[in-house]
Order: sequence, then C-alpha cells, then structure tokens
Amino acid sequence: MVAFADAPKKLIPYVPCFETNKAPCIESLRLISDSGEITEAIPTGPTYISSYQFGRESTPEINIYQWKTPGIIHENKTELLILEAYHFPLGMEYGGAYDVDETIIYIFASSMNAPQPAVRFPDLPSDLVCGSKSSPERCERRWSINGDYTYEVTLRALSTFDFSYSNGEARDGNLTMKINKNGDKLLTFSGKPVTYSYIQVTELKPENPNQKAADVSYNFIGVYAHTVLPQSRSNCDYLRGMSLWYSGSLVSGPEYLPAESALTLQVTSTHLRADRRPNVGTFNIVMPIKLAKCLWGVDLSKAVSASISVSYPELGISEVVTTASKVVGDTFYVSAAGFHFSAPVIKMKVTQSADAKPIEPEAVKPVEVAAPAVKTATPKKSISIVCSKGKITKKITGAKPKCPAGYKKK
Repeated sequence: MVAFADAPKKLIPYVPCFETNKAPCIESLRLISDSGEITEAIPTGPTYISSYQFGRESTPEINIYQWKTPGIIHENKTELLILEAYHFPLGMEYGGAYDVDETIIYIFASSMNAPQPAVRFPDLPSDLVCGSKSSPERCERRWSINGDYTYEVTLRALSTFDFSYSNGEARDGNLTMKINKNGDKLLTFSGKPVTYSYIQVTELKPENPNQKAADVSYNFIGVYAHTVLPQSRSNCDYLRGMSLWYSGSLVSGPEYLPAESALTLQVTSTHLRADRRPNVGTFNIVMPIKLAKCLWGVDLSKAVSASISVSYPELGISEVVTTASKVVGDTFYVSAAGFHFSAPVIKMKVTQSADAKPIEPEAVKPVEVAAPAVKTATPKKSISIVCSKGKITKKITGAKPKCPAGYKKK
C-alpha cells in the first residue's frame, strides 16, 4: 500500500466554483426534505490544506472545506459535512484494472470539532486492534450523515467528460448530465444515504470467514459517474444515461447478458449490521426509455412487467424480490428491496405481452434550478495553525482552528 504522503498526485479535484469559476468545480450541494423544503449547504471554515486519496492515487493539495447544512444536524452533532469530488483519469491502476475513467463523489459527516468515533468489538477481549502489535490503537469510523434528506450535488464537469452511466451507494438515486447556456457540462446527482457495513481487518484482527456481523455500519453516499469507453460491453449507446444504486459494495457489473435478456450486477456486504440487525439490501435503476427499448425491445408507452431476481451463489438459491416500476416523462424507474447479503447477484428483466395496453406516463415535476453555492460564511479574524500526524502535516485556517482527530498541533 502506498503511504498517503507518497501517493502520486494524479486525481483531478473538484473545488467550489467560487474558487476557480471554471470546470471542474462544485456548483452546489443541497439537502431536500421529504416535504420538498430545500436547504443550501454552504462551503465554510475552518478550512485546511490537504489531499483526497483513492486507491493508490491522490489529488494535489487543495483547500478542504466544511459544508454547513443550516438547521440540519448529523450524527456528529454538528451541521458540518465533507464533500469529496474528484476525477479518476483513464490509464491509472484501479484495483488491478486500467480501464476506469470516472468522476467520484463521497459525502460524509465532518470530524472537525467532533473526533471520529472509536469502533467497539464486543466479541474480542480488547478494542485495540488497529495500529501495530508494538503500538495497538483503537479503530475509528466515519460519522453518519442525516438519513432523512435527499442530497443533491451539481458539478461542473470536465469538458472532455462524455457521460455513459453511473452507479453507487445510495437509495432512490439518479444522475443526469445537461449542458447549460455557457456550454458547461453539469452533472447532477440526487439520492438518499444508505447504511454501509464492513468488517474491520487489521494485523491484529485478521480476516475471519465465519464472521457474519459487521464491525462498522454508518450512513453515507458514494457516486461513480463513468465516461464512455471504447470497450463498453453494450451496443445500446454505451448504456448512456442509466444509473444503478444499491446498498453494499459493487463486486461486478453492470453488464447486459443477451442470452438471458437480463441486466446484471453483483454486490456484497455483511449478513448483519454492526448492531446485529439483518442487513437488508435496496436497489434502484433509472434509465431513458429509449435505452430500455434497445435492451429489451419493449415499448414503454405500453404496460410492461419489470422483474428482479436475486441469487445467492454461496447458498445455491435464488428468489424474486418485490419490484416497483414507473415511467416519468421519458425516463423509466425500477426499484426493489428486501434481499439479503452476503454477495447476491441481481438480475433485472423487462417483458411485455403482445396485447399490452397503452399507459399514460407520469408528468415530470418542475424542478427548481439550483443556485451555485458561491457564498462562504463571513469569517472572523483568521488564525492558522500547523498540525502533524507522523510525516503528514496540515495547515488549518479559521476563527478557532483545531487539529483533526489523530493530529497534534506543532
């Protein structure tokens, strides 16, 4: 594993648009309640200089902002979020592959003024399973973001970004791209958080294939927007405009299987959450109706039947899960819930009877245009401090700057 400080700085960061006013940048982050009330998140301080890291790569050093959600409190008991956004260019190693070209978005609750919580291991004699044998430490996890809201992120994408499809960890997700009057490519994601669960594996806590319950569960959002690749596995215009959203981690897919007339992917997670409750999966897919017609040969102006089957290779069984579908404007929506983990294979089919009756698609609801979040909170007298953690140093600036969890003031 490449140390963070030594990682090649090849990722292309998205910063708030007021910093640069050119792509790539973050136009806005909004939180929308179930009743439709919109809260504009504000990039504010205290800021610090650091980098984002993904796999073996990192961004150059940039200003890291706290995104304030006025009146909305997260698990960290504050109004502060961290919004990470960057592009992973084609040709860099991505888990052993080199054919990935995507923009990535992560939303977490901030640990500024709220040190990340320690992970508890009730089945072990000690919680000190991180660090090393000579210097054991407590493990930390991310804070959950508020799960009662839909999060909407708008990015001004790279001019070379040719949107194909998107996927990620979210519920009721969707991602679209449009070109504004200035010729900018705007990527807009919306969706709710999902509960992400994982097992902590360290030198002091090696992998246990019999462990069924997660050590960590928290709410977050992860988005992966892909550009068109020549070796795309579908001839239906590279699955353009489609998006798939799930709880758990993607193992493989999405891929269209012509022999089965099925769109398939596989996700994985733990059988139980950290609180020992069953880890029930969610899944939804959004696609233009012309893509559905290309894949399945159906006419979505007439009634169709969408079915989703889930198989469990480790158990040798499969089941059909409850599915809901609808057409809104020129877009087809399908959602499912109720399947279980650890590594289910999801297959979706769409069929239509010969005597299918015409249907009236739902009208598209008017959407308020997001105003760019170009304001920062008016700062008080700014103070800078330098914090260190091993060989890593960060310069933090703000009215009352504090070192992040695990760092010490120099």
